[in-house]
Amino acid sequence: MASETQIKKLLAQPATFTPNFTAEHSVVLPHSFGVVFDKLGSGETVEESVRLSDLCSTFRLTTKDHITLSKDQSLTEVRCRGLPPAPSSTEPTEPTEGERTLARQFFVLQEVFPLLFGLYKHAVTISGCLTSDRERKAALYETSAAGGILIWKLRTFEELAPSESGEARTKVYERIEGRAPALLRSRVQKETHRAHTAHMEQYHTLFS
Repeated sequence: MASETQIKKLLAQPATFTPNFTAEHSVVLPHSFGVVFDKLGSGETVEESVRLSDLCSTFRLTTKDHITLSKDQSLTEVRCRGLPPAPSSTEPTEPTEGERTLARQFFVLQEVFPLLFGLYKHAVTISGCLTSDRERKAALYETSAAGGILIWKLRTFEELAPSESGEARTKVYERIEGRAPALLRSRVQKETHRAHTAHMEQYHTLFS
């Protein structure tokens, strides 16, 4: 696993960037919003969804804190990874009028990629955070990877009408905006689209 120095270096990369690749996908899960958000919108359970990827070899939760946004701001328009923590660190403070406080969970993980038809494996360290906004049915996943790849992934939740059998349904939509070095952009764009779709199509297994 990465050292604290490596993690700090990754987190020091800019949270705000001009994206040069994108991806989006959505799935409908046969569960209520509350059940789905607890699995996919909470920092406490972020490891479960990340480990759906076969590439993830190690995962560790690190710092948990809170950030303050104005009531006019939503996760669709902010970059939370670089925001300063709210006072009082791990426990949310009572927001002042016109503000609200959101939980932010940091983590570090390692993904292993096969090279040369599986003869070699290349490990990449990734550090990031998940910011939760249950009130507005959204979560923001932001990461910085060794090699200069930055990811901003917005996850939104929409309660749908029950199915014909009366089953609760929730639509989960994700949009990825990322930045990769110019030489890697085309490859990263293609792989991100493939891996993102495959990853979301496994979300239903979190509830079995």
